[in-house]
Amino acid sequence: MKSKVKTSEAAIEKDKAFFAGAPEISIFVACCVLVNELRGLERSIEVGDITRNSFDEKSKGLLERLCEAVDATYRFDVVLPVIGPGRFSPFFWSWFNWWDDYLKALTPSEVAEAERRARERGSLIDDLRPKDHWVNYRNIPSISLELFSKP
Repeated sequence: MKSKVKTSEAAIEKDKAFFAGAPEISIFVACCVLVNELRGLERSIEVGDITRNSFDEKSKGLLERLCEAVDATYRFDVVLPVIGPGRFSPFFWSWFNWWDDYLKALTPSEVAEAERRARERGSLIDDLRPKDHWVNYRNIPSISLELFSKP
């Protein structure tokens, strides 16, 4: 399994600029992509497709990028989204699950259209956002972080 981890300084600066100004839906999509890559690594090690060393190497970069993306959710009133290296607050997981469930109900073209409209306007209008508020949503992590913290 190939990881899509960016390591160049230019890529890191590009990510920082993106996280500083992207609309909420775009930050969610970035978080979701990274969570899905971590899920893939988790499945690969569980079935023996990759070694523990390979897993550790690939997951380290992904977790670092996910921490950067999660930290950007502070802009959307997610309190203390990152509570330590590779550790995310229940507030972040509530926000993530709220967006995740909402976007799973849309077609890929509807998601792309919502993201395009958000970039054009700088934010999403209420009819393109999940209903209710994420603060009351389930806060169960979408990935098992136990594997990522084993020595």
